[in-house]
Amino acid sequence: MTRLLLHTAVATALAAGTLGLTQPARTSSDTASSDGVHTLRVPDGDPNERSLAPRTTEPFSMTGVTWDDPEAALEGTAHVRTRSRESGEWSAWRALDTDVRTPETGPDRHRAGVRGGTQPLWTGPSDGIQVRVSGERLPEGLRVELVDPDGGSDAVHSTVVEPDVAGPAAGVPP
Repeated sequence: MTRLLLHTAVATALAAGTLGLTQPARTSSDTASSDGVHTLRVPDGDPNERSLAPRTTEPFSMTGVTWDDPEAALEGTAHVRTRSRESGEWSAWRALDTDVRTPETGPDRHRAGVRGGTQPLWTGPSDGIQVRVSGERLPEGLRVELVDPDGGSDAVHSTVVEPDVAGPAAGVPP
């Protein structure tokens, strides 16, 4: 029961935090907070396909993809695979639920900083991620949100990842 409550609390924190319901998005120069969220921007480019190469990240146990416009829908697919902190093995590709609009109603719907997003996915203790998003016309401002429920005040970061800067994590198969 305690584990279920923890998972529910973390999922709620991810949805509220990454959608901008609790505070605005951070940049790498912002001071740390206690919400344990690490953000990676998915490089812009092709309007139908975007990806984030495999990379080592700060520790996390939950992930999701968000985008700038909460009214926009991701009409396509979003897949992630993660690297286990314990074994170092990469998971199989897992689909994120993109058929969601949060918040659908309520006073925060039109608040500045609210973002659209997938449902969060519990990954277990992880330290690496790879992302593939495809669809008819992808929303602008795609980001990968990594949540560490055990993260403290030093766990909040925002990193811009550009296509020519991002390289595969060491030892990651293509």
